[in-house]
Amino acid sequence: MIDREPRAPRGIVVPPPELPPFRYRRDEQGHIVVTGDVDMSSAAAFRPVLLASTDPIVLDLSGVTFMDSAGVTLLLQARTVRPVRIAAASPQVARLLELLGLTELLSS
Repeated sequence: MIDREPRAPRGIVVPPPELPPFRYRRDEQGHIVVTGDVDMSSAAAFRPVLLASTDPIVLDLSGVTFMDSAGVTLLLQARTVRPVRIAAASPQVARLLELLGLTELLSS
């Protein structure tokens, strides 16, 4: 017998789990503090903010719960325009950057 996850009875719609909303703000030091998921849709909304910045970009990603290739691409694109430094990262983001070999590039 194959174990399966329990299914909802027919006709009942089970909502997806609640995801933290994507948000960003500048803190007192001028760092851009990001929370939530940085994925294809949020990266598209965040792109103009990073690319329009005239100062070096310092990011606090400690509140980021998920980042996919769109988020990584955005970080690398922003780096072509001006210096980008990640001051803090969540364990998920830190591991992703480590696996991609980008930790040193984006932390200096």
